Amino acid sequence: MISTNSSTPPSLNLPLGVDFAGDVADTWKLETVDLTPWVGQTIQVVFYYQGFAFGDTIYGWTFDDVSITGVVAAGSVNISKNIEQGTYSLFSLSPIGLVPVQSGVALSVTISNLPAARYVLRFGDVPYYQTPADLTNTLTAGGTVNFSGKYTFFDVNTNGISDSWERNYFSSVSTNRTQLTDTDGDGMTDYAEFIAGTDPNNASSVLELTPPASQPNGSLRFEWPSVPGRAYRLAASTDLVNWTPLSDWIGATTTTSSVVLAPQTNSASYFYRLEVRP
Repeated sequence: MISTNSSTPPSLNLPLGVDFAGDVADTWKLETVDLTPWVGQTIQVVFYYQGFAFGDTIYGWTFDDVSITGVVAAGSVNISKNIEQGTYSLFSLSPIGLVPVQSGVALSVTISNLPAARYVLRFGDVPYYQTPADLTNTLTAGGTVNFSGKYTFFDVNTNGISDSWERNYFSSVSTNRTQLTDTDGDGMTDYAEFIAGTDPNNASSVLELTPPASQPNGSLRFEWPSVPGRAYRLAASTDLVNWTPLSDWIGATTTTSSVVLAPQTNSASYFYRLEVRP
């Protein structure tokens, strides 16, 4: 039986967990009782035995090794960062140190079914960016913890380009370099090359969407040179003003990425463009 009021003496009026009346065994037998109806409550498990003698010997009831197990109310950890590049690593803090929980590269992710504990989040280094500091917080049973990391960079000439990136490619940070400067004359500004991860001193290093290849089933395959760590998305427009995404953001893991579009169901003409985020 189950008691939910410790101040009331147990009685036969308590809710019944399981009735073993008529269950006979002459050796040890494993029994399991489902306590799900009382999840979230403080309970007392009451064992009640009653024997009736009809001339035979009453040997009584013997039980041992009683335990209550279950799933601790799980919580969730939300992780986000402001750029596609870089990794995250979540650890739980235990008496023996940091215990790995999960690592990944997603821009945002939710990790569920985590036990109550103190957690530590670390971000991986990204070239030309300042790595966010380690974050730590305590997850309570059934609670939620939010971790958000922001990669930043120094930008003394306020052109939206990392100073360390400029020094790497141009040896200095120039006040004459704006978001419209195109050093190699390939049609992509230095700012765009910083975002895309291409070389601003090499006109052949450029993010360019090549004409699509028609597939046997009428679909179109688009392919482009990619930089691992960046994310790309294909969009379409009929007027070069309003653009509609045709794919989710695709995280690049190799130097070539692609997407295949299903066959068109109308005769409209479209312009296509490739978007990238660092």
